[in-house]
Amino acid sequence: MIDFTDPVLKGWRVIYSGFKKKAQAGVAIVCAPNVTVEDEIFVKEGRIVAARVIVNGTKLSIFSCYSPTDTKTYSDSTKDAFYSTLSKSIKSIKSEHPSFKLIVGGDFNATVGNDCEPDKWTCVGNNHDPDPTSENGLRLLKFCKEHELFMNSFFWS
Repeated sequence: MIDFTDPVLKGWRVIYSGFKKKAQAGVAIVCAPNVTVEDEIFVKEGRIVAARVIVNGTKLSIFSCYSPTDTKTYSDSTKDAFYSTLSKSIKSIKSEHPSFKLIVGGDFNATVGNDCEPDKWTCVGNNHDPDPTSENGLRLLKFCKEHELFMNSFFWS
């Protein structure tokens, strides 16, 4: 964890996992001074970090993720391994700390398009990309459905 000494940022903390080489991977959770950090969990270097925190009495298990991109740079097995690791970690933390609410955020490098069937994927809100759902988008939809998560997606055109 990084604690800041700068007067403007004093009390703020960063829980970070990444690599020394720039633009490779890295994830972080930034905690305000009023956040009590119960536990830091380094799941997958540069891809998944988690923390159990208490914010104004609310117990939260927070995951920050960076999924492999939907390009040929990463194999299907690498992408599937990312989601498998994330799933196991979520199941574990929910089992060990059931009183903590779950938040999963990050860059999933996924497109959930207008072709997404709302009856099949009830985890999706109304904000869809005009492009078709990508392979990573399908992985993300399955992941959200498996863990009963609701997805709020953002996109830029």
